[in-house]
Amino acid sequence: MSLRAKECIFVLMLVIFVVLHLDLWGWGRIEPMLFGWIPYHIWYHGLLTLLVAFCMIWLVVWVWPRGEGWG
Repeated sequence: MSLRAKECIFVLMLVIFVVLHLDLWGWGRIEPMLFGWIPYHIWYHGLLTLLVAFCMIWLVVWVWPRGEGWG
């Protein structure tokens, strides 16, 4: 896959994560509670943070240029 295609996938993932981070559909919502005491927004953003972290690791391994400019 070309570098241009990889860059497009990266930008698309970034836009998706920004939209998911806004969480407009959950404003004013408290339920459901996780384990009876963790509010919706806390566990939603915790899971979103884990997803973004795993995707960034994947992108660094997959998209990062190998050895260019390092020697």
